[in-house]
Amino acid sequence: MKYSSPYLGRLSSIRDGHHPDILQRLPRQALCGDDGQAISVYGCDFWCCYEVSALFLNAKPFSVVLSFSVDRSSKFLVESKSLKLYLLAFNQQRFETVKDLLCCISDDLTACLEVEVSCCLEDTSLWSSVIPSVYQSLDKVDEFVCMDRPDISQLLYDSTIKAKKKVYTQLFRSLCPVTQQPDWATVFVDYEGALIDEASLLSYVCAYRTKLDFHEVCVDSMYRDLWGLGVFDSLTVSASFVRRGGISISPMRSSALISRFVYRDFRY
Repeated sequence: MKYSSPYLGRLSSIRDGHHPDILQRLPRQALCGDDGQAISVYGCDFWCCYEVSALFLNAKPFSVVLSFSVDRSSKFLVESKSLKLYLLAFNQQRFETVKDLLCCISDDLTACLEVEVSCCLEDTSLWSSVIPSVYQSLDKVDEFVCMDRPDISQLLYDSTIKAKKKVYTQLFRSLCPVTQQPDWATVFVDYEGALIDEASLLSYVCAYRTKLDFHEVCVDSMYRDLWGLGVFDSLTVSASFVRRGGISISPMRSSALISRFVYRDFRY
């Protein structure tokens, strides 16, 4: 699919003020190849915006970190560069309170995406830069098979052994489908079911290294491939992408409806 946007791959001027028309949306079904009903999947796209700033009525600046989630069942994605330009335009805009800014952004995103979006402030004092110890790193496995593209048929597993595991890798990379710039992420896989050979799982995830796709589509693809094997009782695949332009995207897809979680490492 070709991506049409007034901002992607182009130089863009910064506008001052409240301009909801800057926001651009992309069709989720056309990008992900399904409407979310053909597979058992729940999830959301968790966005964290680190460089949100505006002015109080007396012109004193304030800066906050805000977040919002877009449900996986939504018809549209928000295009990240348009979101960055939209937020930058608020830098000289005055608000009576921080809450007024949050409400303004929530209303604009809801109108753009045609799904309820509620922005909230992040309490950065609670953030941890340490990945929980219950997760086991895949990055030190000795065996590795180079793949030209992600091929789930190469994944090895033992259906005679039932396992419950949490694993992650910091070696994931994909490419922006517009700029072809690298997108780095930490990928987390939580599963119950057949025991996965960790070397082949790492090989599969790393095969996305030359794949041109958006963050959300990559995580959708990994979840669909793994769940489609039919050997898991439960599965969650998530990815925390390194932020660009002060914005991070952390898609999560799961076989069960669970609370969102985002783990950050030293790169964030």
